[in-house]
Amino acid sequence: MPSLPAPAKRHPRRGGSPRPLRNPRAGPVALRKLQEHLDWWLPGRGRADPTLAALMNAALSFELDMAWQAAALFVMLRVNAKRGQADPVFAAIDYLLEKHNPCFVLEALCLGESLEVASDSGAFWLEWSYGHATPLHSQLGGWERLRHHLSRLPDAACAEVVEHAQLWRDRSELPLRCTLSYLCSDQSEWAADDLAECLGEPGGFPAYGWRLLATLTQVRLVEDLLRRYGQHCPDEWMWCLHSGLGQQAGGSFELLRERWGMRSQRNLLAASALLGDR
Repeated sequence: MPSLPAPAKRHPRRGGSPRPLRNPRAGPVALRKLQEHLDWWLPGRGRADPTLAALMNAALSFELDMAWQAAALFVMLRVNAKRGQADPVFAAIDYLLEKHNPCFVLEALCLGESLEVASDSGAFWLEWSYGHATPLHSQLGGWERLRHHLSRLPDAACAEVVEHAQLWRDRSELPLRCTLSYLCSDQSEWAADDLAECLGEPGGFPAYGWRLLATLTQVRLVEDLLRRYGQHCPDEWMWCLHSGLGQQAGGSFELLRERWGMRSQRNLLAASALLGDR
């Protein structure tokens, strides 16, 4: 889940201040994290589909000239992620953006949604996900990092990424479309369309729908969502109200506070910053 800075700040492409993201040690950090657990991956290669075994070999050798190879790296690094520590996928994103363009990284992240990790008796290997929820669906990992990088791009470069993301949206299911709406912070229309679909899901509002709060700029849509399902909104995604709505998030926080209460001290502080002593 993403963690945003001070509550009054908006996304940089909507008036906030971009944060520096250069990380000259990104490549060595990502490679070290991957190789820390070679004993997990080397025994598993024989259990993988031959195509996926080749991708595993490329990732372990840090051969990342193709988007599929980078996709394998991202999914394999997710296994190394530990709560409270820097996400190793962040370092891989930083490194690949030095070597390739943002559309390459976007392609790799999308392809990674087709992969998942299997394990048995201490061996790990890649499998095709066949539409199952993958580690990158449950935790945004590299998507968050790429989003921050995109916030610093010129408009023309960002437009190329949006165009590439649209190609994926045209052929993807709702979970990935919601993730692409999260990634492209200027595309509040995408987020509004995805929200309408999420609200129509027969099983109730899906967990992946909350990421739309980072991009939605329509106060009415956000407050309608929170009235209906605010009790289920994870604290981490409440925090993203600032990214989409900025100072207009005050009304949404007040709605949450009055209707559902605040479970997180961080969100109490955020609400206080926007609402004053009300």
